[in-house]
Amino acid sequence: MNLKVGDKVKFLNDTGGGTVTKILSKDMVQVINKDGFEVPVLADELLKTEQEQEQVQHEPPQEDLTEEHQEYDAFDQEKPMDKSQASADDPGNHLYFAFVPGQVAHPENSDLETYLINDSDFYLYYLVLLQREDSWVYFASGHLEDNMKTYIKTIEQEHFNEIGRFRFQCIFYQKGFYNPISPMEAQVNVHPKKFFKSTSYTENDFFEEEAMVLEIKKEETLYRKLAELSSEDINQVIREKEQKEEKNNYKSGKSEQQDTEEIDLHIEELVDKPKELSNQEMLDIQMGRFQMALEGALKTPKTQKIVFIHGVGNGRLRYEIRKYLDRYHPKLDYQDASFKEYGYGATLVFVGK
Repeated sequence: MNLKVGDKVKFLNDTGGGTVTKILSKDMVQVINKDGFEVPVLADELLKTEQEQEQVQHEPPQEDLTEEHQEYDAFDQEKPMDKSQASADDPGNHLYFAFVPGQVAHPENSDLETYLINDSDFYLYYLVLLQREDSWVYFASGHLEDNMKTYIKTIEQEHFNEIGRFRFQCIFYQKGFYNPISPMEAQVNVHPKKFFKSTSYTENDFFEEEAMVLEIKKEETLYRKLAELSSEDINQVIREKEQKEEKNNYKSGKSEQQDTEEIDLHIEELVDKPKELSNQEMLDIQMGRFQMALEGALKTPKTQKIVFIHGVGNGRLRYEIRKYLDRYHPKLDYQDASFKEYGYGATLVFVGK
């Protein structure tokens, strides 16, 4: 038997046991017993304790690597000839965030288990953040295989009112040939009151019990929608707003020759019934108005500066405006507008040559 210092052993020809303290020879070791005496013992007269044997048995084999951890050779792959390369941007790929009540009979009075559902043909690395006050905190992260779901964690009922927004950062990939896309970043908004309504939990394709399943949609699609913005309803809203501004400017005696233009992006200034719109619809309208005003100012030599009044709120509109400027107009300078005139809710863009 191969023994080493520190091994726990039992005596075969006597009661009790002890710990190996010294290797005396190939066949003999020194053992300290429970009374504190060190005695020389033949190795053949000792037996490792079950605890020690169990530890050895549970040591993972060094050479037995699973397929997931084996090195993947990118140069040993052949492109399939019978089908096109997969893309994570295909409309058939979806990602969901789900809330499953612990008590099926009374979901409105239950803690909630959260799950991430990868309804796609891609592997997924994910990071989930939870908004707390005016910042974000870590909620969960991990790896999820294709067409699988994973339990995240349980949210106790006492914390429901602290939930409002979850943010997801995801990377999709495949082993083999595929068309990669940029990492996905998306946000899911949930009003706490929905957790207390049994009607919020419905039958679904992912769980036997009723659950609240919310789709996680890629935010970059917003810019594609804005680039293709042609909705007559939204354009009509913008035209009506411009007509109101022209009338107000005429009444107040404002000159159209001024070099600074002000655009109020508060949703109440853009539509008559904002409560009938979803958060995404409101953001689409606000960003549409922002885009139209910015492009118009860039084509008007007399306009040197333009102030977009977006308010403070949760900071989403301000973030989207600046993200758009950085992406599509990186040469334009911008900064916070005058705190004295606009508080902390406006962005000043320099559009003059």
